[in-house]
Amino acid sequence: MLLCLGIDTQFATVESVITVLTDAGVGRSLHRPVLAGLVCLASYLVGLIFVTKGGIYWFNLFDTYSCAVAPFFVAAMECVGLMWTKASTWESFRRRTDEWTGVNLGKLYFLSWKFVCPALLIA
Repeated sequence: MLLCLGIDTQFATVESVITVLTDAGVGRSLHRPVLAGLVCLASYLVGLIFVTKGGIYWFNLFDTYSCAVAPFFVAAMECVGLMWTKASTWESFRRRTDEWTGVNLGKLYFLSWKFVCPALLIA
């Protein structure tokens, strides 16, 4: 049963990564089976560090930082991507939010997401 759970998890992970790569335009030139093979090969190579003598140390490092640091980094990059790339990105996001939810994102949201949130997330 544990083997089936592991295989099922691997299928879901590979399909998710392939979908993201295809949507981002990275894997469009490759056939789907070739891209799946490359994703599995990359996963295998990353997993090799966990079966070495220091594997438990690598596992603890990944476990600690993937669960604690990564969400803060992702949230900071979302703030940077929304607020610092182009002014039209913020205007489009503000307009869609108002249209879909009826909530008007005013100047307070703009200042908070541009300056306060990235500073708190990075600090």
